[in-house]
Amino acid sequence: MTEAGGGLVRPDLRTPRNWKWGSVPPDVLPLWLADMDLPPPPAVREGLAALARDGWLGYEMVPGDAALRESVRRWLAARGHPGLADPLELVLGPGVLPLLYAAVRAHVPPGGAVVVPTPAYPPFFSAARDQDRRVVEVPMREADGRVVLDVERIAAALAAGARAVLLCQPHNPTGRVFTRDELAAVAEAAARFDAVLLADEVWADLWYDAPPLPVAAASDAAAERTLTIVGPCKSYNIAGLPIGAAVSAAPELLAPLVRLGYGLGHPGQGPVAMWDLALRVAQPWLEATRATLRARRDRVVPALAELGVAVRSPEATYLAWLDGRRHPLGDRLAATILEHGRVLLNDGRHFGAGGAACARLNFATTDDVLDEALARLRRVLAAS
Repeated sequence: MTEAGGGLVRPDLRTPRNWKWGSVPPDVLPLWLADMDLPPPPAVREGLAALARDGWLGYEMVPGDAALRESVRRWLAARGHPGLADPLELVLGPGVLPLLYAAVRAHVPPGGAVVVPTPAYPPFFSAARDQDRRVVEVPMREADGRVVLDVERIAAALAAGARAVLLCQPHNPTGRVFTRDELAAVAEAAARFDAVLLADEVWADLWYDAPPLPVAAASDAAAERTLTIVGPCKSYNIAGLPIGAAVSAAPELLAPLVRLGYGLGHPGQGPVAMWDLALRVAQPWLEATRATLRARRDRVVPALAELGVAVRSPEATYLAWLDGRRHPLGDRLAATILEHGRVLLNDGRHFGAGGAACARLNFATTDDVLDEALARLRRVLAAS
């Protein structure tokens, strides 16, 4: 078995401080955690080093840097997000997940229910359950060769009393970019039953064919019902600089988060400065990174399809959702790949209903690592 060391892996990756690489044995290739094995933009690294050299590491201005607010507002406007004429119409927080938890706490009463289309990013479940809220899973359905939102079942869950729908646009883990019609239909159901849409759009920059429509831009009802959470961690590979923003064209949806104040917390100067810098100067890097990820995707998808594992080409993200329900391994897919191939994927059972025979693969790695991982997957899947 070839060890994932030597020239195969960048030496700076396999360190005790790197959760993705440092938490696995040397012979395991970790294609699970949603970090890219690519350095962040040079300007961001240089900017962070300059901050440290200058000693600019104290408290950030509350409620946040005006330059960053304006940069985020311009980025949202360029994506077609409605409203936000005033850069103060956003709430900065110490990361996307704290804002997601706060949004659930603010808009769903204790004991209330949250609708989660599945498969879903696992913290969608914990954001509800950790705070004494219930989860109503609504599996996505297949139509015309794609997985789509099951609007009828979402509406039924809202009719039964659920207070919010958690959406991820683009979608983690399937890589879908939901259409205007899908999103507008969900927004209409939310309006009919007086519910809110909580939209995680942290993957919004990592698309391949066309930029994703913001959930709030799908219709007038969507604009009135959507609280959107965004951040730079996926776009620029800076999850270690936690920061995010909650935005809405409906100020009343943001008001409960504003009232949380210090209970929510606020980001430090490093993340604030790096997000602003990335939005202002790192767009050429982002475009080049999208091209690199597209090439990785176009290698992974056909390679896996030849091995009897169903996988649709993701329209966004750097994640491939492997469906092993028709493969002999079935619900042993992820465990067998790890045991016999020494490739760590996310086990699909953590993504909700119907995920037991599935796995999530992160292809945002180097060519050498991807070559070795695909060779190992071929050996395991072909032998099963």
